[in-house]
Amino acid sequence: MMHQIAGIPARIARQRPLVHMIPNSVTVSLCTDGLSAMGARPLMAVAPEEMEEIPAYADAVVVNMGQPTAKKLQAAKTALLTAQQHGVPIVWDPVGAGASVFRRREFQCLLSLKWQGIVKGNESEIAALQSGTVSHQGIDSIGTFALNLHPEDGRVWAVSGKRDMVFDGRQCFYLQHEDEKKLMLTGSGCLTGAVMGACHAVEDDPVTAALAAFFIMAYAGEKAAEQSGYGSQKQALLDALTMIDGQEFAEYVCAVSERSGDGFSGLQE
Repeated sequence: MMHQIAGIPARIARQRPLVHMIPNSVTVSLCTDGLSAMGARPLMAVAPEEMEEIPAYADAVVVNMGQPTAKKLQAAKTALLTAQQHGVPIVWDPVGAGASVFRRREFQCLLSLKWQGIVKGNESEIAALQSGTVSHQGIDSIGTFALNLHPEDGRVWAVSGKRDMVFDGRQCFYLQHEDEKKLMLTGSGCLTGAVMGACHAVEDDPVTAALAAFFIMAYAGEKAAEQSGYGSQKQALLDALTMIDGQEFAEYVCAVSERSGDGFSGLQE
């Protein structure tokens, strides 16, 4: 698996997958730039009228639920079902899932649809989604949350936090990063979902794709975090995604895996 993960950035640059994303308007620019930096081709289509067509021809579909409206929810529903029908890899990002009763209700409806793929969010979002509770928290994950690591829906759950987690009911992986180098940049979570879509476009296994995205963003984030200014960090992040050195990234994957110890074994708790 580590060999597969290490080769994914080069595969994205070589294959140049078309990633259709229903974006969050707050972070659409960063996600577009980040995908382009890696060599993917972003298509940020949002009109419900296009969702029976564009997702069918994409190499991956990423549905970011930031700033939900009735129109966006309609687009998201159709895009998820269209991608599922045509076998297109899916990444669904339930941004701010516990922020309001409206989001809880509508996101649960989308989760109840018959689609398979990756559910990507931070700990508070995933906890709110799994429990059906309203935490009134936004996109920032604050506190300790109890997660169900044994989902029975057949999906892969990718959870960002102090340590990243990927689980599917059969296996669970933990990635332990160096906290002092963890990038805290508005929009980095949305970009992680976009990168996850690019990874899944070139890698059939959703667990491997989700892990690869976490590795890529941590690798680029550590380089960007060396800059002191907020704007400088954003530029450095995009530059790092553009210039991923294959050998250096492979060594980074091994180092983080070793640091994570038994957590990267994939054995269920």
